[in-house]
Amino acid sequence: MTTHKIDSAEMTDLRERARRILRDHTFDETIEAFDQGELDLARLLEELHIYHAELYIQQQALSDSQQITERALARFTRLYRELPFPVVLISGHGRIKEGNAAAHRLLSLDCRLFSHLAIEGQTRQLENALLDARNNGRGDCREVRLRGQAGGILIADLRLIRLPELDGDEAEILCNLVDQTEQVAQREDLIAANRRLRLQEERYHVVADFAPDWAYWMGEDGRYRYVSPACARITGYPAAAFLKDPELLMRAIHPDDRAGYLVHLHGEHADNRFKPLRFRIHTRTGELRWIEHLFTPVTGDGGRPLGHRGSNLDVTDKVALEAAVDRASEVIDASSTIAFHWAPEPGWPVLYASANIRRWGYANEQLISRELTYLDLVHPHDRGRLVDAFEAFREAQRDTFRQTYRVLWADGSERWVEEETHNVFGPEGRLAYPEYLTRGLSRGPSIWHNGCANKTLYPDQRGTPA
Repeated sequence: MTTHKIDSAEMTDLRERARRILRDHTFDETIEAFDQGELDLARLLEELHIYHAELYIQQQALSDSQQITERALARFTRLYRELPFPVVLISGHGRIKEGNAAAHRLLSLDCRLFSHLAIEGQTRQLENALLDARNNGRGDCREVRLRGQAGGILIADLRLIRLPELDGDEAEILCNLVDQTEQVAQREDLIAANRRLRLQEERYHVVADFAPDWAYWMGEDGRYRYVSPACARITGYPAAAFLKDPELLMRAIHPDDRAGYLVHLHGEHADNRFKPLRFRIHTRTGELRWIEHLFTPVTGDGGRPLGHRGSNLDVTDKVALEAAVDRASEVIDASSTIAFHWAPEPGWPVLYASANIRRWGYANEQLISRELTYLDLVHPHDRGRLVDAFEAFREAQRDTFRQTYRVLWADGSERWVEEETHNVFGPEGRLAYPEYLTRGLSRGPSIWHNGCANKTLYPDQRGTPA
C-alpha cells in the first residue's frame, strides 16, 4: 500500500472537510455506500483520512478545553481559599462541607449543620435563607448573630448562592459572609448616644423651661440658638421674638446701662463671666425692671467656640428690698438702735451685729468671730439670773418673757436694759421660734435682737435704772 503524505494545505482542507462532516454527519453516508459496494478503496482511504483528522480536531479541542477548565478551577480554588471574607461551602441538605481560611478564623465551624452557626433564637433565619437558595438559586439574611471563635458573637450579612450542578451530583450552596459586627456596634453606640442626648435635652428643657431665670444660648454669629420661655414673664416678649431679632435685648436695656453690658459681654477681662452684672430693662409694656445677668462661654469638641450661655434673673424685688435694707441700716446706724442675731447655744454666740455696735466700743468682728458672745456683754452678776429665767420661760411655754439686766460696754461702764420676749408655737404646740423685744427703763438708745435674739433698750445714764 502506498503511503500518501499529507501536506499543510491538504491538512487544512481535510480539517475543513472534517468540520463539515462533523457538522453535517455525512460520514455515515460514506460507510453505508461502502457496505453496498458503491465506494472504491481509494475513496474509502480518503474518507478515513478525513475521519482521522476529525478525531484529531476533537482531541485537540478537548485538550484545550481541559486546560482552560483546570486553569479556571485553580484560579477559583485559590480565590476561594484566599478571600479576605468568610466563605462556607454547604451541601443541598444544609451540612457544612468546608470553609476557607477567613471562615475558620472568625467562625466556630465545629458544628455539622449550617443552621447551627447561628446563636439560639436566630437559626430560623439561616434555615429560610438556605431554603431560598435551594429553590430560587439565592438567599439572603442580614445582621444574623453567629457563633464566633472563643465563644464570641459575630454579626454578619449572609448571601447564599446555589452552584451549578453536574449530572448525578448533589446540589451545593456557597455562603458568603460580610462581618458587620463593628458597624452594628458603632450604630448601636450612636443610637444610645442620641438617646442619651435626647434625654439630656429633655431634662435641660424641663429645667430651663420651668426655671425662674431666663436662660439662653447665643452663637458666635450673634444669633440666639435657644431662649427659655421665662423671657416672656420677665420682658413681656416671647422666645420667638428674641430668636427672630437678636438685637431685641439690646434695645430693651436702659440706655444708661448698655455700655456696661457690652463691656461685660465682650470685655477683655476673662473673669467677667464669673461676675454677675445688674442692669435695667424696659419691658414690652414700658415697666422698668432690674436684671441680674451671668454668662459663660460655650465650646465644642477641640475647644471650638460655640458662643455663650447666659442667664437673666429678675431681681427687681430684690433690688427694692436691698434699697429698703440700706435705708433701714442708715436709720439704725444713725440712731441708738443696735441689731443682733444670736444662737440659743451656750454663751449665746452672736451671728450678726449691726455696725453701730461700735457705740458700745466693740468691733463687729469680735462678736462674729465668737471672740465674745452675747452673754460676755451681760454683767457677770446678771448672767446666771438671765439664763435661768430664759430657760424657765422656754420650758413653761409662756407667751411673754420680760427681764431687766445690765450690759457692759467696752470701757467697763454699765447700762440697764429691759428685754421682752414672745414665744411663737406651731400647730402641735411646739415652740417654733422666739421673738425678743426689749424696752429701756427710761430715755435712751435701744438694742434690737431678731430671731434667736432680742431687742434691747437702754438708758443714757449709767448705774441703777431710773
